[in-house]
Amino acid sequence: GGGGGLKEEALRAAMGDVEGADKLGDDLGDDATLSDGASTMADGPDDREAEEDSDCLVCSEGLEGRDTMHVPGFGTCHVECVTCSECSRNLSVEGDPRASDFDLRTGGAAMSLDGKLLCRPHFLDQFKNGVCAGCLVPFRKGERVVEAAGRRWHPQHLVCESCNGPFLDGKCYGVSGLPYCSTCHTDLFLRCTGCGETVKDTEDGITALGKTWHRQCFTCTDCGSDFGGGKFYSRDGKPYCEEHYFENFAPKCAKCTRPVVADGLRACGAVWHNSCFGCSVCSCSFEDGRFMEKDGVPFCEEHYLDRFGQRCGGCGLVIKDKYLQALDQSWHPDCFVCAECGTGFDGGAFFSREGRPYCRGDFARLFCPTCPGCKEPVVDGATVKLGDDKWHAGCLKCNECDKPLEGQFVTLPDPPRRFHNQCFKCDDCGVLMVDDEGKCRYAMREGRKLCSKCLALASGKPCKGCGAVIPADVPCITALGGSWHPACLKCLSCDKEVSGKLLAVAGRPLCGDCFEGSKPMCAACAKTVDGPHKLVLGRPYHNDCLRCTVGGCSLDGGAVKRAEWPVCREHMADEPWPKETADRIAAWEAWEAARTDILAA
Repeated sequence: GGGGGLKEEALRAAMGDVEGADKLGDDLGDDATLSDGASTMADGPDDREAEEDSDCLVCSEGLEGRDTMHVPGFGTCHVECVTCSECSRNLSVEGDPRASDFDLRTGGAAMSLDGKLLCRPHFLDQFKNGVCAGCLVPFRKGERVVEAAGRRWHPQHLVCESCNGPFLDGKCYGVSGLPYCSTCHTDLFLRCTGCGETVKDTEDGITALGKTWHRQCFTCTDCGSDFGGGKFYSRDGKPYCEEHYFENFAPKCAKCTRPVVADGLRACGAVWHNSCFGCSVCSCSFEDGRFMEKDGVPFCEEHYLDRFGQRCGGCGLVIKDKYLQALDQSWHPDCFVCAECGTGFDGGAFFSREGRPYCRGDFARLFCPTCPGCKEPVVDGATVKLGDDKWHAGCLKCNECDKPLEGQFVTLPDPPRRFHNQCFKCDDCGVLMVDDEGKCRYAMREGRKLCSKCLALASGKPCKGCGAVIPADVPCITALGGSWHPACLKCLSCDKEVSGKLLAVAGRPLCGDCFEGSKPMCAACAKTVDGPHKLVLGRPYHNDCLRCTVGGCSLDGGAVKRAEWPVCREHMADEPWPKETADRIAAWEAWEAARTDILAA
């Protein structure tokens, strides 16, 4: 630290320079003030903002939401931006351990001059001792001036910078242009940083890192070894020997983890010894300077491609040249061929199964179902799924109109047949059997699809009278071994509907009344003969019924006998009776036999 003299000596020296001070006062004038833009002091840290300032005048960033400090004559700044433009010292009082009592008393240590922020010592340097270092007021002519710590002071303003007290032992120690009493000077500048004790004049002390040390206390922070007068390294104000400095703070090699001091390089986001930087697989050095990196690990090209390169989906080897992308894989162009026959696709279509490509033919043969319609494989194009079968859309057709089926349709089993709703009609009457709601009502009979009406007809029985079918849902009469329309069950003699007892004559009904009357029956019409009639070959005929027994022809041209029945010459040939004629003859003969029995009874 700088030395000082007794108070009396300091005053005597200051008195000897009064004349010079007077001259300085003459130069400034009686009403001299600081130059434009200068300020004697600054406010301490404050959350206030100058109304006209919205950005920090130092960094130009916004002030809102951060601690600020207003420097008179300069403006408002962030607290951390208030630094001396000469020594970079932070000039905010709050949190600054170096702030003096004067700074605390006056509210700040920041001063401005010509648009620059300055600490008090550098501010005073601008005035060449023309102002009091204590109050910062220019000296006036005739004022008493004392000189200490390289500055000039009003006698009443020369106090210890630290304790603000007088120099009781008459000694003033100047440090960086500021005065300190003996006690404060010892406490602040003559205490060993290592042990905390005072470094006496009789002891071997040194100054290092801006601090005072006993020589024996100035050792490595880690191992405690001294530096033997040699070099040392510092970090955060602490000394270290070379070994522990590099051990603690030098970057570590990503491979061997030892400190990289010299002969190193930075690559893959890490630091390496030159000798350690090589392929992580084969350890080869990259002599040509080329290497490949994955997740911060270096590789030579061969091992990088072996581990991370694209592999061909066909041969499995690493792809180093041209390739194509298909099926979410990379392929050598010559390897992208049909997995079954090995044929290339020449840029055309291919089909895939489980990540393997196939030509159309092999894909169809190996994996595709057969269309029930055309019996060809269903490979691509529009398809229809029907039960377990898969059809080409164009092959699933309506059995009625032969057009492709779309939307809703009706399917008949055994054998399978399919119809558009609008084509599903009764095979007998042609009526549509699907209603507007898509409900289908039909029945199958002997392979035919029938509506309810036609089903009733198909399920009915023929009438023995008229021969027409009696529907199953129509009332009928069962008699004489068959079914009859009620209107068709008539007496073969009187032609009246039979409602009571009836008898069968050659399978035909005879009412009780006619049976009991036993009247003869016309051999032609099988009606009762009750009035004028003719008797031919022993058989009665109504006058207008006498005609050819076979064809009903007129007998005006003459009649001949055939098996005891009258016929015309045209039908005289000896041939079997026609069925209708034979039935009529049998009915008459049966009736005649029955009548004979009745008469005999």
